[in-house]
Amino acid sequence: MSLNLSKHLYVKDKIVIGGSLTALLYAYSNSLPVIFTEPREPFIFDKFNSNFDFSFLGLEKGIEYRKDLIWQRILFLLSLDGKVPLSDKTNFIRIQDNILKVITEYNRVIKIKFNKLYIFDDNNLRGLPRIINTINKKNIVYDWLNIRKGGNIKLDYIYNNSDFINEVFFFYSERTGNNVYKDAVVVSYLEDKEINNFDFSDTIVRMNIEKLLISEGFSKINKIEAAEREIIQRKIRIYDNDERFEFRYDTSEEIITNFSPPSGYLSNLARHL
Repeated sequence: MSLNLSKHLYVKDKIVIGGSLTALLYAYSNSLPVIFTEPREPFIFDKFNSNFDFSFLGLEKGIEYRKDLIWQRILFLLSLDGKVPLSDKTNFIRIQDNILKVITEYNRVIKIKFNKLYIFDDNNLRGLPRIINTINKKNIVYDWLNIRKGGNIKLDYIYNNSDFINEVFFFYSERTGNNVYKDAVVVSYLEDKEINNFDFSDTIVRMNIEKLLISEGFSKINKIEAAEREIIQRKIRIYDNDERFEFRYDTSEEIITNFSPPSGYLSNLARHL
């Protein structure tokens, strides 16, 4: 006989909502469970300044750690401690009074009674208070490019003083499986109206990267292909006050600056990694 989880009511005093690095850091620091509908692993080339101390994760000081690796490490530690009860199986979350109804794969419903939610990500979250304001920050756009011919590039990075094609990272191609030929990813900051404008499309990105490489002294690149475009929306919604919720808008750097390492099992786990 299968267990009908929809009739069971779990009880958690405080819960963190969100799959970002800031959400995981907050959950780790306060030894709280975390639930998310979408894991938001940081961009692979985003790094912390070497001044940030990650010894609380069992890591050496004075190193520029990639944010995605810190995200993976904290998620792993929280999972070992049972603080990620639903893993990445959550489709959306509905709030009714002080009951969190989590809809998982195959439309199963998990009910959790809570007193306080710390909300870092409101996507796929229903039952929130009225929105009183929206702050529209430019979207982050990642254009991943395959360099099919001319990938023997010595550059690692190009900075362009423009929101469109702001940064270009060159990395050894996973398609070729060697340390000779590179592909690229381009970072832009675009308004909503620019996303669907051909002048800011991946085609124009590709053409501009060819020109950039030529200006850097490389021979004409004959074949660059647009592989994938990722769009990270950064709208911030401000909600009416409600004592059940605390909406958090911290950056990961702000969280770490005010960080208090947890005690007990989580701390012991980090020391033994």
